[in-house]
Amino acid sequence: MGALSFEAVKVRITQNKQGIYLVLNIHPNDAPEELLRSWVGQRYFCAMVGIEDDETPVPTKNTPNLLKKKTTGQKYVDRAGIFARDKLFWRFSKTDSEEDASEFIRRWCNIHSRSELKVNTFAQILFEAISTKFNDWCEEE
Repeated sequence: MGALSFEAVKVRITQNKQGIYLVLNIHPNDAPEELLRSWVGQRYFCAMVGIEDDETPVPTKNTPNLLKKKTTGQKYVDRAGIFARDKLFWRFSKTDSEEDASEFIRRWCNIHSRSELKVNTFAQILFEAISTKFNDWCEEE
């Protein structure tokens, strides 16, 4: 049996010592035949996405958006932020604050803002160079 997909509505939830019971209402036209024919007690791995009336996903505050992958450029921005907060990087860059470390990265990469790392290929190459130098320096420490 492959993956099943269907729309359902949560109608009840209860809990006892065995776990949480979630009751979903599935319209008969939407119920997969494989689900109806499987035996009671069949285990399933479930992934559920809440949807609005217009079929768009319900936005959530506390859960990551698993469908949205970070772009390569965003990964550079994130790494630059991590470096700027790393006190070991402060020692490497001879700075003593996150702000100074950020400035060091911006100057090294010849950019005005770390967000430029999203799209500036030359800055990404320069960032990789400083990343390599930092990693080499860490191994020597």
